[in-house]
Amino acid sequence: MRTELLSAYAPEAAFPCHAEETVCTADVPLHTHQDFTEITFVRGGSALCRDGAGECLVRRGDVLTAAEGSAHAFLQVRDLKAFTVRFRLEAMIPGEADIRQAPGFGALFLPHKKNPAPRRPLRPDSAAWLALEDGMDAVLAEIRQQRPGWKTCLRGWLQMTLLQLCRLSAGQSGTLPGGGAARALAYLEDHYTEEIPLAELARVAGVSPRHLDRVFAQAFHFTPRAYIARLRMARARALLRTDRPITEIAFDCGYADSNYFSQVFRRHTGMSPQQYRRETMK
Repeated sequence: MRTELLSAYAPEAAFPCHAEETVCTADVPLHTHQDFTEITFVRGGSALCRDGAGECLVRRGDVLTAAEGSAHAFLQVRDLKAFTVRFRLEAMIPGEADIRQAPGFGALFLPHKKNPAPRRPLRPDSAAWLALEDGMDAVLAEIRQQRPGWKTCLRGWLQMTLLQLCRLSAGQSGTLPGGGAARALAYLEDHYTEEIPLAELARVAGVSPRHLDRVFAQAFHFTPRAYIARLRMARARALLRTDRPITEIAFDCGYADSNYFSQVFRRHTGMSPQQYRRETMK
């Protein structure tokens, strides 16, 4: 197994929550979650997740939950980039918390010793996923900086995220939009750092260029260009938490002009790349 740890946050041994970012480039053998509950947000790559009840393919935009005592492995790994949160459920979500009454909470987060269901990823729609990514970046910044109140921010983020996942689980049909919109989405997620002509994306989707914006926005709540920009900004935020030069990051995110990259980044985040790096690397 080869795993690159991008960043890890275990601020205090007594605090019952840990978060880390990793990239796996080889299979992860079967492992058990003995004392904690886990949520894995897949931010890139793909893998086959296998447990005792079955297997499922996961890729960018999927969310996996694992209750205490459960086990799984990741096979056929292809540069799997993940943001993983491990926490002690009773400490972070006490027994009297009303979120425990939310439909889906038990199935997602409570152990099932008899006849466990096969693990299946939750698949937020595009707007919900990008909002989840924004929340991940914000909470990572809070944990790293450890300003007064960071524990409250982390606990609040975790509770809100669990509630979102419960509601998503209760309302999810188990299917994704199909047809041309799904083909276009898959193509964008594989090529978003490249220059993609509208005609080429329309060809992949099997619709006319004029029709593409409408069918894509109906399925995913963003136009293709807006979705590309959000994907690039998510990558930029991750790279800005390293010491790589900003000009290099701009090129890596698909921008030939670093000044234009800075303008787009400010428009999306309200900060310049330099400001964002200072705030998140404190």
